[in-house]
Amino acid sequence: MKIQESAENYLETIYMLHQRKGAVRSIDIVNELSFSKPSVSVAMKNLRENGYVEMDSDGFITLCPKGQEIGRLPHGARDQCGVLFGHQRLCVPEKGLSLRRGGTREP
Repeated sequence: MKIQESAENYLETIYMLHQRKGAVRSIDIVNELSFSKPSVSVAMKNLRENGYVEMDSDGFITLCPKGQEIGRLPHGARDQCGVLFGHQRLCVPEKGLSLRRGGTREP
């Protein structure tokens, strides 16, 4: 399934907020992206239904493995991988290397 850029942005934001705060709720995404509560609610429902995120009974959002895979790569890195390998969103950095924003590698 091809994922839309807006969904990628949500997943990246959830990943970043989780790294920064430890726990993420929809209101954190609303505040971070300056989106309306209904917009974020619809996006979270779609991401849940497609297996990218889970939400517990208290409203805390967790990235599922495939959501984490997308969310952990900065947007520029995803684009760079698509250009380099001819496949959009199929690049995984080599073990021991991380990708910086913009798609450049660092040891």
